[in-house]
Amino acid sequence: YILDHDKKLIKIVNTSTDTVHIVYDDTYTGELVTGAETYTATFKVPYEDQLMLLEGNYIGFYWQGKFKLMQIKRTESVEYIDDVHITIYAEFVGIELYNSYIFNLTSEGTASKIINDILFDTNYKLGYVSPELDSHNYRVDITDVTSVYTALQNLTTTFKGCEWEFTVKPINTITGEYEFYVNC
Repeated sequence: YILDHDKKLIKIVNTSTDTVHIVYDDTYTGELVTGAETYTATFKVPYEDQLMLLEGNYIGFYWQGKFKLMQIKRTESVEYIDDVHITIYAEFVGIELYNSYIFNLTSEGTASKIINDILFDTNYKLGYVSPELDSHNYRVDITDVTSVYTALQNLTTTFKGCEWEFTVKPINTITGEYEFYVNC
């Protein structure tokens, strides 16, 4: 899926049947401890379609049965006679949590309660939390202005054994509706 800056569908590229839009050298990487994900790929597209791969637009795809949504951060283009080859570097949409901030938060309770408190003013919801983590009570004090992503990463030392995963559930790609989840 190629989506605009509002996460609305521009085009679906089927890598196994599309002969006009070809994707090659694609690599997805995910870091279990931090939840960070990146995607790089090169798209061979006709000249008239090169604007769909602008920085700030999004790429969506299924990886091991889960929908991944990445924002295009950088592009490099090489023009040929009949087409353009555009290499993209994209990062997971959880990166949006870097731009959401919290401060003066004291939260006490289960892992689920603390994660919910940290996610309160974001478009993310609590997803799966290990029952083992939820069987204990914790306390978190955040006094400085801190990005939500950093606050979640800091919980890794509090919640021993937590491997962060940020998931996206497409509701309607045409209108740009998704549900975002944080799992631990």
